[in-house]
Amino acid sequence: MDRTSQNPQVRPTGWVDWGVRLWRGGVPEDVRAYVNRWRRRWDEGQVLREIRGGPSGHTRGPLIISGFFGDSKGISEAARLTAEGLEGAGFKLHRHDISHLFQRPFGSDREEIFDRPGGVWLTHCNPPEAIALFARLGARRWSGRYRIGYWAYELPAIPDDWVRAAELFDEIWAPSRFVLEAIRSAGVRTPLRWMPHPVGLRRFDKSRSLTGSPDNCVTTILVMGDLLSSGVRKNLLGSVDIYRRAFPDPTPSVRLIIKCQSHEGARSFMVELEKRIGVRPDIECVSFRMTRNEVVSLIGSSDILLSPHRSEGFGLSLAEAFMMGVAPLATGWSGNLEFMSGLDDLLIDFSMVRVEDQTGVYPSGELLWAEPDDIDAAAKLRRLAKSPVLREDLVRRGRSAVMALSDSWSPKALVKMPMCQWIENT
Repeated sequence: MDRTSQNPQVRPTGWVDWGVRLWRGGVPEDVRAYVNRWRRRWDEGQVLREIRGGPSGHTRGPLIISGFFGDSKGISEAARLTAEGLEGAGFKLHRHDISHLFQRPFGSDREEIFDRPGGVWLTHCNPPEAIALFARLGARRWSGRYRIGYWAYELPAIPDDWVRAAELFDEIWAPSRFVLEAIRSAGVRTPLRWMPHPVGLRRFDKSRSLTGSPDNCVTTILVMGDLLSSGVRKNLLGSVDIYRRAFPDPTPSVRLIIKCQSHEGARSFMVELEKRIGVRPDIECVSFRMTRNEVVSLIGSSDILLSPHRSEGFGLSLAEAFMMGVAPLATGWSGNLEFMSGLDDLLIDFSMVRVEDQTGVYPSGELLWAEPDDIDAAAKLRRLAKSPVLREDLVRRGRSAVMALSDSWSPKALVKMPMCQWIENT
């Protein structure tokens, strides 16, 4: 789950910019977090009042998808896949990029695509961002539209404020049955729909590594993680431990690349990561920001994508790896089982433990997530590294499973959905 804009901040111009810098640099983080929570709760209440007090019903109009189209993160790629899936089925739609929406002062928005009333509005972001988006655009821009929320979460039950936010929508989509059950089990009464990411509609090619893989004699193992999505959930530190257990001594035939998207508040995590890596010439940490094409190139140039995660809402990079001929080795629990179920050689054994996330992204407490078995992971990693034939067979089976998920995006399946009665020119 991407939380780049979990606490959307406005970046005004002119004299107000001084106040924004003072707020971010001079106010303690816990105080800012409290104010941001209060602001989101205020926005939530205001939007709910507008929906309850506004006109009921819908009218026909355009299909609009709001998402972080301009970014390179997983949530951005998911939005692009949704748009491509609908366009591939013959739907005409408008892409509304919200990547920089919260960096402009209120009142400066010129969102002309909302000038036409009615139709369907799909917000491809989680409730915290969606509530801020509803509040920012104003009721006149979304009233009368059939509203769909596309959500992803990585724990077995969604937060309470997500349950309240469900009232904003006529329908909620989820990329996996794992996420769908997390929403349903929390008591959400809004109609839910399983809509797995249509990764199979894409065509990928393996390519040369940006980090310069020497030749085909080297088995490249890739680990990826965005610390804004919690390095604890992605288990980046555990990835290093697994690799070092599998390959105690450096060898010229195997190497590990860690693609770690860091941020300002993750310095201590990066220090610990460097400590785990130690003096190993076969381990490389890549922390610079990459474009989407560069990320695809990095995955495609690898042989194994290692993901001993504690939970995944879907596991988009794992599905993409299959499509690029790369074998993903991942924890055998949560959303990635949509396309990895039955591929036991690619699934790491685990036990269930209480959530403990020192980064604060996920609430520690009663909910459970997976604790991967490092010994099992290391054994399977060694076997995959030594056997290209085994990897090829597993990738073939995994690719078929990923491609089958695109059936939900066929014209035959989409035309039966309630939203179609409110879309013009489908």
